[in-house]
Amino acid sequence: MSSDAAKRPQSMDTPNSSQSEEPRLKIPRRSLGEEDVSQRVKELQIRVQEKKEVLRKLNLAKTYRTKWETQDLSTVTNHWLEVCQTALEDLRARLKEGLAGDKGQPQLTLKTLVLNLGIDLELVQLDEEEDCFIT
Repeated sequence: MSSDAAKRPQSMDTPNSSQSEEPRLKIPRRSLGEEDVSQRVKELQIRVQEKKEVLRKLNLAKTYRTKWETQDLSTVTNHWLEVCQTALEDLRARLKEGLAGDKGQPQLTLKTLVLNLGIDLELVQLDEEEDCFIT
């Protein structure tokens, strides 16, 4: 029988078989009172709300990034420049109409207008010598 026992596979009750199993954590068990359970539920609900808020913010950031990644930045920049230049030319034309009767006023140039508005000349690509925009 001893030779048969050596040939037989070890049963699950032997100490060697427990090495392949994952170790189990020993958690002390106690009975939770009704107040403990309700407090734990409230804490978990608060954590869930916090996680939902974080998830909402992350989704918002993802949406924002995706939206602006689809547009070519140079296209948007060029469009802004064109609109800005057009608006400045329109403003100068309207101001000239208002100043047409005043003979003592010096001629309103784009450079003067842009500088009075506090805008950098290079930002709007203004040629100071020709008083026109570089396109």
